[in-house]
Amino acid sequence: MAKQKNSGVIAAIAAGITITAFGSILFGTVFEQEKEDPLLILSDERVPLADMEQILLDNAGYSFEINGVEIVMDAPAIPIIAKLGTPSKYLEAEDDSGHDRTYCYDGYDIATYTKDNVECIAAVFVMDESLITTEGIGIGMDKSEMEEVYGSDYIEEDDMCIYQKNGMGLEFLLHNNQITYFQYLSSNYM
Repeated sequence: MAKQKNSGVIAAIAAGITITAFGSILFGTVFEQEKEDPLLILSDERVPLADMEQILLDNAGYSFEINGVEIVMDAPAIPIIAKLGTPSKYLEAEDDSGHDRTYCYDGYDIATYTKDNVECIAAVFVMDESLITTEGIGIGMDKSEMEEVYGSDYIEEDDMCIYQKNGMGLEFLLHNNQITYFQYLSSNYM
């Protein structure tokens, strides 16, 4: 009797494998995962995971987090935009370097650039007082609070304090020693 039960289980597993394989052939779905260089497939962009990991490691500078979504400069934009949802406004401008896009959300904008046919994060512009940097600094705070968190090793141009880390920029606009605006910039924007 035990043999018959095991045979039934084996037959059910075999049937499932056959249906899965047949469905793959019939519907054109491929269930194979590339072992050496798996792909991260989101929307219409295919980015090798090894490349994505390297992009994030190479650009381990500043990042901005909003609603649980981390925005890293020079990372592929489509996965990030998809997680953030539909922007309230979308702008596109063509220049010598290709298409630049800006996705506008409540209180912040995300600018992108295209490199090797992949849309990447170029900048995040933050205008809302309720939004803060990952390290806890935001609009309305004073220069001493900024320096306490990020230090005094920055470039000062007019009313802008520019921090640089791994080719990336985090810039704070000050008026009367208070932060009125901040932005994250990829090395492509600096």
